[in-house]
Amino acid sequence: MVLSNSVEKGIDFVDYRDICYYDKYQYRARFFLEGVRYTYWSKTEEEFLALLEPNSALPSWKKVRPKDKDKVSDNLENLLYFLNLRQDLKKTKTGYIRVEANRVSVFSNELEELHNLLSKFTNINCEFSKAETTGFEGVKYFKNEPPHNYRIYLKTRKYTDEEKSNLCDLLIKSNILFPSPALHKWLSKYPHWSGFHKWSSASHFIDYDDESSLTYLLLMSGKIFGKKYKLERRET
Repeated sequence: MVLSNSVEKGIDFVDYRDICYYDKYQYRARFFLEGVRYTYWSKTEEEFLALLEPNSALPSWKKVRPKDKDKVSDNLENLLYFLNLRQDLKKTKTGYIRVEANRVSVFSNELEELHNLLSKFTNINCEFSKAETTGFEGVKYFKNEPPHNYRIYLKTRKYTDEEKSNLCDLLIKSNILFPSPALHKWLSKYPHWSGFHKWSSASHFIDYDDESSLTYLLLMSGKIFGKKYKLERRET
């Protein structure tokens, strides 16, 4: 996902999205934690330590692999703290943790508390991001399955040649943005001397499927866009 640099204290990046993380959390911290993938099978410190014991009754596929044992042992303090942190967040429901292989994402609405919790790890580098949501005007319903998931409209306003050229280049180079036929015609057909060339209609839109596309659009040409909608099939 394309992110923009942040000037906000405690934040490395601003992440422009349609919704907050998991539609709930404003802040996310990401970091690498060696051996964390083995915590999938453990809820307590005792259960995790059993994964390191070759003679434990646990199935072999749950145990720490011999080639990883030294790395996990060296990082044991961090891993045990991670287990307790995950359990605490589940109980208090003040955050959420996602693990992908050995990478961890922690989500929260309290930035200061998030920094405090993660400062207790040893020798890890965290990347903090803030979700900036632009919000939807609503949902557009279709009789059949819509062509894409989201739609953003251009503002009705007069455009410079440079703005049109930049937007045209952006759409040509992208395979994840889908301009409406009317927008495509406006960008490519009308000569520069035509009055139609200068003004865009609010009916011109771009469809997209992934939230990262919105981030890309807003970073490249944010001031020309207006309302945004989800696209859904109407249930009958």
